[in-house]
Amino acid sequence: MLQRFRTLFNLPSIIRTYISKGEYDQAIREYKKAKSLDLYSHVGILKRVLEEVDKIVQEFKETLYKSMEDPHIEAAQLETTIRLLLELEPNCDPVWHYLNVQDRKIRGLLEGCSLEHDARMDAFSGRVRDRVLSDARWKKLQVQSNKSDVDYALLLGENEKDVRVGSLADTTSNESDALLGRFIRRLTLVVVHHVPLFWRLALSIVTGKFATGTSAVGRSLSRGSTGSLSSDGSDRVPKTSHTLEEVETMVHCTIFLYESKVHAAFLQLAEANVLRPYMRDALAEVSRAYTALKNNDAAPSSAVQMLLALRTEVTKIFVLRVCSLMHTAVSQFAIDEDWVPVAAAQRTSSPYAISSLPLRFQDLLVTSLDHLTEMLERLRKDGSELHEDMILQLHQMQDTVRYTFFECFLALAGNLEKLANELAVATTEDKTEEDEEGQEWEDGFVGLLAGVEITSTHQRLLMVLSNVGFCLSTLFPEQTRKYEHVWTYEGSDSTSKGGNMATYEEVTNTLSELEKKILNHYNVAKAREILRATEACLLYDGSQWSATPPVKGFRCALMELIHPLVSTHAEVFSGAKPFLEKVINSLVEVLMDTLVAVFNDNKNTAFFRFDINGYCQLMLELEYVQTVLEGYLTPQANELAANFRALLLHAVMETVAEMTDPQNHGRGSIRGGSQDGYDYGGMTPDDLQGLAQDHIQTYLSMELERTRLNVLCFVEAFSAGHLGNRRGSQSFLKRTTYVNNASGRRSGPSSLTESDSGKIMGGLPPPIPHSGVDSPRVHDRYLRGRLDPRRPSFRGNPQIYVDNDELR
Repeated sequence: MLQRFRTLFNLPSIIRTYISKGEYDQAIREYKKAKSLDLYSHVGILKRVLEEVDKIVQEFKETLYKSMEDPHIEAAQLETTIRLLLELEPNCDPVWHYLNVQDRKIRGLLEGCSLEHDARMDAFSGRVRDRVLSDARWKKLQVQSNKSDVDYALLLGENEKDVRVGSLADTTSNESDALLGRFIRRLTLVVVHHVPLFWRLALSIVTGKFATGTSAVGRSLSRGSTGSLSSDGSDRVPKTSHTLEEVETMVHCTIFLYESKVHAAFLQLAEANVLRPYMRDALAEVSRAYTALKNNDAAPSSAVQMLLALRTEVTKIFVLRVCSLMHTAVSQFAIDEDWVPVAAAQRTSSPYAISSLPLRFQDLLVTSLDHLTEMLERLRKDGSELHEDMILQLHQMQDTVRYTFFECFLALAGNLEKLANELAVATTEDKTEEDEEGQEWEDGFVGLLAGVEITSTHQRLLMVLSNVGFCLSTLFPEQTRKYEHVWTYEGSDSTSKGGNMATYEEVTNTLSELEKKILNHYNVAKAREILRATEACLLYDGSQWSATPPVKGFRCALMELIHPLVSTHAEVFSGAKPFLEKVINSLVEVLMDTLVAVFNDNKNTAFFRFDINGYCQLMLELEYVQTVLEGYLTPQANELAANFRALLLHAVMETVAEMTDPQNHGRGSIRGGSQDGYDYGGMTPDDLQGLAQDHIQTYLSMELERTRLNVLCFVEAFSAGHLGNRRGSQSFLKRTTYVNNASGRRSGPSSLTESDSGKIMGGLPPPIPHSGVDSPRVHDRYLRGRLDPRRPSFRGNPQIYVDNDELR
């Protein structure tokens, strides 16, 4: 009897032997034989044998379950393990166990990335702390050391501390962002590699395709289990009692963990490094995860929407940070103005001699908007998959970009206006005699040379004007056309209002008004030079207008009068050519207005008893000025010139009347002649005008030819026919029409805008009193050019100055 049941008693050792040898199928077959004896389990000896068999098999099942947790388990081994578990325990759920193992594995990998990142950040913080302590110890030794008399402040510079601190901050920020970028990249790698495999396995199991050859695992399992059938002869197909929704919940938890870690890391990225690749690379990693999971059967649609929402959120953070950086950077541009003109190639052959400020502003715009365009285009491509709230966020980002774009130009205009106001104030400040010696307005013109810093206040003001003109005519329209598509969408404000014209017009109007304001500042500054030149020409050149020598051409002082216009023409032509006509037209009006004003204010002093020679001299010089500046004479300038002629004629007629008055015989009256050889007794206005015309016909052509190089910028050709027409009596008589105006000043508005509180300063500024002939510098300057012994020096009253109200 015992010999008969020897095999039964040896079952535990036989099963253990098969398991130890790896012959699992034989062990399971023996186990099934033992399970067939359950009917005799009430027999004591058989009961003990079966209990020992169950214990061995239970240990074997635990070993199989534990093998499923091996992260390096191969697919064939996994399929064998699942089949063996199903053979040992048909009612078990090894597949669900494996899904839980994989879920814990993915979450563990994500947590492992966090632990590794924390360790790296701790090590990095330690290195930074050691460096700070090392610097502190070095500074302490430097202070306490008495072995050297070296002044480290002079050796290293006073700002050495700031440089070291700034360098340390930049290095720390870059290295920290690099570690955060690596952390996000590793998190994305885990999700992209493991989540699609996990979800596809779950789908194949739930749909019953796991062992039907539709999946790699199923095909392998089907081939491996063809010879293993249940006792009733049916295939043992892996199944689970759990639903797909439970698996989807697992995926949601995994994606939520990834989302929280990525979002936290993204917020830790330094805002100052927004234009560096760290933040863009992080966005690219999130997009890569979204792209990998939105493919067929890679993840549940709800998990894909979670990643899409994450990408939208981090993109919004990126857009806001870039826009904030643009606002901050623009405010620093005016402070960093270098006043160095750029080469023509850098400004694309623009007629505006700009500094590097507009180009740096353009680089900032292009760099920032290119990054924003790339990010927003990624969201636009997936517009059909966006929910309503995500579409709203996308439109908000586009509106933010649009607002920032135009606000940056408005901020730039504000900075340029501030610069212009400071320069305008600098041009009105009183200067000492030494300053005037160093920056005399009569000095030779130095053009705007590329790469050479500008030091003149007037030229700096002109450069600001050129920067505004370049932004208005070139930079703003080009950048608007280039990036308009970024913020335009159906239903946007720009679309509903007929494009972006509402905001575009606002910026255009702001730049246009600023252009006019700066142009007015420049004209006012140049008007002061013209005022000084006019006073020098009429009052301080040594002429005595009551005893003027005969006319032999114009005086050298006339070229000094033209010089401010010539230098301004060269300055504007080289720096802001589109404004040339406006500037010269305005200054020519100022010149004519100033001639009238100076003559009126000194009519009873310097021009008392204004004689005929003086009249002919000034008429010749005025005709010369009008001939040279004919291309820039506006109707207002012609009117002022006619008024000046009328004033001259009125003054000389008063002298004629006084000289021929019998009651003034004892006080200088002359009957029938005078010291200058003219018969004052028979002079009429027509005679005086004819006499002046004779002098003009005699000397004008010769003087124009002699000085053609000096005024070549105004007159390109001096043809004989042209000069003949200019010398014609008809042209002269039109100009010499007598105007019965006591002051000779025009009554219309000035080309320079009127001054008002809070508005653009207009009119001529308060004149700087001339130093007079008592100043050796002025006296020598204007007398060494032309010293005529027949012209006694006129010593002007030092109290004479031009009233600002009269010149406005």
